[in-house]
Amino acid sequence: PVTGYDEYGYYEYHSDYEWLYDLSEDVNDESVSVTIKNEWIPKNIPAPSPSAARDIIEGTDEAGCRIRVNGSATASSEYRIRIDIIPQEDWDLRVHSIGIWLPSGFSYVDGSSSLESLGYSADVDPYAGGEVVIWDLGSIIFSDLPPAGSQESAIVEFEYTSETAREMVTVSWIETENLGAGVQIPYSWDDDTKVFAITSSAAGGTTIESNIYLSARYSSLLDNAITSVGEVDCSPNTTVNGIIECPSEGFTSPDGGDWEWQDYNKEWPDTEQWRQFYLSQVTNPLAPDPGASVDVKDHDYDNPLGPWYRREGDGNLEINHTGDVTTVPLGGTIYVTGDLNFAQPGTPKAYTIDLDYNTIFVEGSITFPSQRVSIKGSGCIIAIGDINFQPVMEANPGDFVFVCSLTGTVNFQPQGDFYGSIAGDVQVILQTDSTINWVPPPGQLNLPGMGGSGTGGFGSSVTKYTWKIE
Repeated sequence: PVTGYDEYGYYEYHSDYEWLYDLSEDVNDESVSVTIKNEWIPKNIPAPSPSAARDIIEGTDEAGCRIRVNGSATASSEYRIRIDIIPQEDWDLRVHSIGIWLPSGFSYVDGSSSLESLGYSADVDPYAGGEVVIWDLGSIIFSDLPPAGSQESAIVEFEYTSETAREMVTVSWIETENLGAGVQIPYSWDDDTKVFAITSSAAGGTTIESNIYLSARYSSLLDNAITSVGEVDCSPNTTVNGIIECPSEGFTSPDGGDWEWQDYNKEWPDTEQWRQFYLSQVTNPLAPDPGASVDVKDHDYDNPLGPWYRREGDGNLEINHTGDVTTVPLGGTIYVTGDLNFAQPGTPKAYTIDLDYNTIFVEGSITFPSQRVSIKGSGCIIAIGDINFQPVMEANPGDFVFVCSLTGTVNFQPQGDFYGSIAGDVQVILQTDSTINWVPPPGQLNLPGMGGSGTGGFGSSVTKYTWKIE
């Protein structure tokens, strides 16, 4: 019933009202009624009104401030809660508590939290088939929490045990005060996971109660040739074989083009969720830092590029080539905390990068120069910042390349046939003579929830927390 709950008057920020409907067919000759109720309100915290809850997650013009809570497993037995603050002036944020709801089959390891070094132990109690872990912090200054690289970010890490092979998907939260002037946010929670309490009651008296979660869904991005929250600008002599999806006011194209266009209607990826997903692939085990510069001539199929975690110094990485024309594959996820530049050697098509179903993830920007660097195979090229994409494509219709800027612009002008999909938050620019051919994506791409290096919220996913029959 979760897949169709909206038709029954469901409102995602209402925590008290139960949505009731009857099944259209009897089960074992008995009529069955079903109720659905939100379960995202953390334990021992009063639920806000629906409008206040929406303001907390979506923000308001009056508030101008946000608290973003996001959790992810960084290893088979380690978990990380990340908290990011977008404050107003004169903020002196105080944190009262941090908590997390672990699903059935997962348990907190006593004393394993990074908050232990500050003298804060966790209170652990059974809750809805799993357990709730709460750190009571009194009124600690936010900047005194374990840092995540800036005064406005914090990370809490802990260990857990598992008695199940299921993915660990949780709801975490933070209680606060004094975020600054304007609308206050007493607490915020991880909105990437929707948790529901579902009760099915048969006329004969049998009742089934369950808690399930619906994880974030972004797979529809791969259904389009181009997706943009902002603008898509198609220059003359550009060809798009597939759907373009963007707001109507943001679509610019030459007259007379045969464009398959539709208005934007998607949930844009959560940047921190994706960052944590790829970060976990290079921190467990810890991948080597390749340094500021890599020469392709030192690599081949027996010694591929990656997995790497470029994190030291300014975090920038330059990939260059001083040898003969060659092809080298990616050997795993390449994670760069700064900018990534594929340098431009003197020989045309001097080196080819075989993506080999791996992912390049960059917190800054990515630059592929024109003519000198080639790309083959299927894989993902993702940046939080801008992507200047001008490589030579050595592709065939069986390949699928996903190019995505999570917060910036994709400047698209490769040479040769491109098969796949591109997405940009701010803008996607197709330069003159560019061609995009959309093809069905393969299942083994290394994207959250698909068949690659991990599993997560990519794709429609409904998973059971607990169930009980009476």
